[in-house]
Amino acid sequence: MQNVIFLTVNGVNAEQAEAGISKEKTPFLEKHFNSPGKCLMRDTPFFSPDNERFWELFFSSKHSNDHGGLGSKKKIRKQKNEHSDQPLSYEETLLEKYTTNLLTKDELQMNLYPMDNLPIYEDYLKTSDYKPTKTQSIKDLILGVDCEMVRTCQGMELARLTVINFDYEVIYDEFIKPENPIDDYLTKYSGITVEHMNNATKGLKDAQQDFLKFCNADTFLVGHSLENDLQSLNIIHEKIIDTSVLYMNTKGYKSSLKNLSHHYLHIDIQKGSHDSAEDAKSALALAKFKIEILDNFESFVEKKKTAQLDILENIFSSQKTLLPLDESPFINPLLKYAIFYDEVKSRGFDEITAKILKWLRMKASGVSKPPSIMAGVIKAEENIIQEEAGGEDNSFLVRFDKKCQEIAEKCDKNTVFLIVFCDSKENSGAQKKTDEAQGSAGMKRPQSLGLFFVP
Repeated sequence: MQNVIFLTVNGVNAEQAEAGISKEKTPFLEKHFNSPGKCLMRDTPFFSPDNERFWELFFSSKHSNDHGGLGSKKKIRKQKNEHSDQPLSYEETLLEKYTTNLLTKDELQMNLYPMDNLPIYEDYLKTSDYKPTKTQSIKDLILGVDCEMVRTCQGMELARLTVINFDYEVIYDEFIKPENPIDDYLTKYSGITVEHMNNATKGLKDAQQDFLKFCNADTFLVGHSLENDLQSLNIIHEKIIDTSVLYMNTKGYKSSLKNLSHHYLHIDIQKGSHDSAEDAKSALALAKFKIEILDNFESFVEKKKTAQLDILENIFSSQKTLLPLDESPFINPLLKYAIFYDEVKSRGFDEITAKILKWLRMKASGVSKPPSIMAGVIKAEENIIQEEAGGEDNSFLVRFDKKCQEIAEKCDKNTVFLIVFCDSKENSGAQKKTDEAQGSAGMKRPQSLGLFFVP
């Protein structure tokens, strides 16, 4: 993780943000903030920037009660390419992260994946026999996969195969006609109907040959409990990232894809029947969230996925610094951690974004070592959305989108954005009493929060 850019926009509520974000006027926010597969933590309650405990509570930490000392610090060693003294490229670093999360052979066997050392799988196709014919980019090397099955007289058989690339693009989605008569379409779970099967033109062998056009010995397959999918495909593949194992708790229990998507991605899937394209995208998003974001926070890794993100601990352990662009009364709670900060007297939109861009330019030129985490509270202007037709749109959300795009272009690769839109108006008296009773006094409604990764 190179940077975390944390921007809080005080004065734009969730409805205004939803109405103002569009592909035409705000392409950056539309691509990242409005993308369910990329943007995480949506609609998470948080304390208003007007509350003096805002920063302290957002950066909650095991150090919250410390009044001196930062604890032990660890030295950071840059990863090097084993064939040279040059640092790893971004794609090499990312690939290394995913490689460390592949299931081992013991894990494959423990989770009942098809294995070539077991006689019952001797008729299965082995992707290890298919070597890549050209160098592949991460986009085509790491694929999301999900299958839907029906029950036949011979057991469960493949009825739909979906493959997506690393950019969530569906590259294959076909209904597959089983080899044996169907006893149960399992529509409630599979989404497969009689009509789907009547219109299917491909069989299992066709699906296998199509699959091998995308998947070879080097391909990383990402999915949730993929042992069932590979068994329905009659294929043996060893490079697997299984989200049911990635998020397995300390007692060895697995969670469903539906529950993990709701808890970590804040999206609800499988509301009716299953959809293999939706499931494949959700599993890939979960893998990205765990590998590219959560694993950067040592508290999450050390506590085996039971802890909340501990941003301050991440700063301490990696000797990084924090730049909260806010007035000193609001950041005083952070000073006891001896964290570097830069006070900005005015919380105006232009000054906040100019300060962040200045630090990023300094970092790019090597003039100084700027913070890895930059945070700012921005007060929205009156003209949030341009309602009248015609003329140049100079509304706040359009200008904010352009600045976010500019910040993203100046950032190093591997940057996390956290954007919060919240209403600056006070809650009603009745709502305040409810909030106080529920321990959520000081929160603003309506609001919208989103965390996304910009590679």
